[in-house]
Amino acid sequence: MAEDNKPFSMTRIVNWGDCDPAGMIYTPRAIDYAIEAVEEWYREVVGISWMHINFTMGTSLPTVRVECDFIRPPYPRSEIDMRVRVESLGKSSLTLLIDGLNDDGEPYFKVRLVTCYISRGEFKAVDIPGEVRAPIAAYQAACGD
Repeated sequence: MAEDNKPFSMTRIVNWGDCDPAGMIYTPRAIDYAIEAVEEWYREVVGISWMHINFTMGTSLPTVRVECDFIRPPYPRSEIDMRVRVESLGKSSLTLLIDGLNDDGEPYFKVRLVTCYISRGEFKAVDIPGEVRAPIAAYQAACGD
């Protein structure tokens, strides 16, 4: 859960292999980092892994929209604080904001990720299950979002 009204965060270190020939992060890697942070957020905050959602609950959680704003480039060995917040919790959709921040709290990039809960068999939107919705709503309230 969010401690002291602080959003969940995890540290990601930029590896040389994550960079383009100019020596700065390769653009799509910011989205990869955001998705990694969200996967960890599900485990740590929601208490349910994506694997459980997809293979035990009979649902899936595809990304239906991604936006990414780049503010400054991180370079190899940069530590990025990946912070996850809930922008909106709909009936079947969830919009998360993931900020990639430097040591001073200044953004490298900001990602908005929209996902939709669907039934795996029919590939149709379904309500977010209560066991998933409750901890997300509690986290959103704790963070003041």
